[in-house]
Amino acid sequence: MPLGLAPAAWLPVVLCLGLACDRDVDPGGSLEGADAAAPVALPAQRVELGTGWRAFEHRENDAHVTLEAGPQGAHHVWTSFRSYGFERDVLRMSLSMGWDDEPDVRQLMEGNVAAFPIVDEEGVSGRVTLGWPAVVPDPLCQDGRALRMDLTLSGGGLMASDSRRWILDVPVEYRPEECAAPAE
Repeated sequence: MPLGLAPAAWLPVVLCLGLACDRDVDPGGSLEGADAAAPVALPAQRVELGTGWRAFEHRENDAHVTLEAGPQGAHHVWTSFRSYGFERDVLRMSLSMGWDDEPDVRQLMEGNVAAFPIVDEEGVSGRVTLGWPAVVPDPLCQDGRALRMDLTLSGGGLMASDSRRWILDVPVEYRPEECAAPAE
């Protein structure tokens, strides 16, 4: 027996090494060591970007979304999304956000997110990720302006994307006096 250890003593080491070999999604977001091919979007994979903090709320394009004030002074819109065709509890999210009329100015938010199993209102099995605070930079005088959000999810060599254009509603109590009157 190498190193004088019984076979049962090697079990934790083997389990740790086996878990470390899941290279599709890692905390740093690196795909190093994974297949060189880019993820493929098959018809079975799809994602639906919506809003909501504690529950998914469907929002069509040009729907209104409310700006929220965070506890540390930043402002955000709560986003949630449903995904279909992914069989993983953790997915890689890339959310790009900016003003619709300034397509070259984008804010990128990336990270690994938990995807919880659900059955949607149509009886279709999928996953949901709830309550991502999409930070909106300098939004207080932007009432009525259109936001563009582009979401890409990946995991297990699969990928799906969705985009939405929403109209930002800035609550009156957040707006400084120097803001112009909102567009009608």
